Amino acid sequence: MKKIINEIENEVEKLKKQSRKLKKKTSIVITLTTQKSNWKMKIFPIRILENIICLPIGIKNDTDAKEIIKKFDGVVNIFFIDAENKLIKCQDLLQKTQKIIKKSTVYPIKGNDFSADAAYAIILEIFKNVNGKNFCVVGAGNIGSKVALKLIELGSNVFILNSNYSSSKRTASAINTLKPNECIQKAKPIDKLKIPEKLDGILGFTRGIPVITSDFVKKIKKGGILFDGGTGTITDEAIKYAKIKKLKILKLDIRMGFESNIILMQNTRKLILEISGKKKMNGFDIVSGGYIGNYGDVVVDNFKKPTKILGVSNGSGGLLEKAESVKFRIKNKVNI
Repeated sequence: MKKIINEIENEVEKLKKQSRKLKKKTSIVITLTTQKSNWKMKIFPIRILENIICLPIGIKNDTDAKEIIKKFDGVVNIFFIDAENKLIKCQDLLQKTQKIIKKSTVYPIKGNDFSADAAYAIILEIFKNVNGKNFCVVGAGNIGSKVALKLIELGSNVFILNSNYSSSKRTASAINTLKPNECIQKAKPIDKLKIPEKLDGILGFTRGIPVITSDFVKKIKKGGILFDGGTGTITDEAIKYAKIKKLKILKLDIRMGFESNIILMQNTRKLILEISGKKKMNGFDIVSGGYIGNYGDVVVDNFKKPTKILGVSNGSGGLLEKAESVKFRIKNKVNI
């Protein structure tokens, strides 16, 4: 443990140096993984985002997380803590770490979600329009099932292939229950002996287990993709065969999903603490930031420093229709 803490110290020094140069805040991102691997803790490359610089660290037990936090609390500006309960040794990690973080700011993150968001965004960018496309999701667990649902909602035909047919059937049924009733596409369970022909893509989300073989790749049509969403889901032979077929072979790169989720958490906190609320101004009650006001309250962009009137509250979260004359009178009165 001492050796890896020293390695983290070296990376944090690099982090702080870049922070001063770029004028961005520093952060440590503590992530959890369920993938089978030999390492107990792993330091990932530093990531430079819109307004912060991150050092991601993968862990497998909460003891390591606590050691990292005790050492670097106050040294970095922010801790992002993976809040998912997906490892027995890391149950309630956010709750446990919040108790010992005294100086740095802490935000919860959900690693599986930004992995799913990144995978979905990559697939969408490659195809531009996935309506009518045929995909097979291999290993539709927490991440794969989310990607499958998103694709179905956009009109894709999605086949679910898990370790056995009963599992595939349960997952497909759950996805079909969650999808909008108006969406006519449905997730279809299959077994490995009945993989459909002419697929646009096979998307692997097993936990680093290479189950996608050359027989799978034979089912992908020209111009299709072979996507490794679980890091190590495709056999070497399958990759070689996919190259011969000149398919697009990609692995999951989570950086965009990672960044968008982190920005979401930061901006949401700003919304709740700085923009959402209510106060009186020149005889009017003004509200903003999703705050549900009373009937007749004035809805503005920011109740603390309003610059724009958005409408007049109907008392139940919406705006009154035909309130232009009221807005004009209010605008003159409060000088917005």
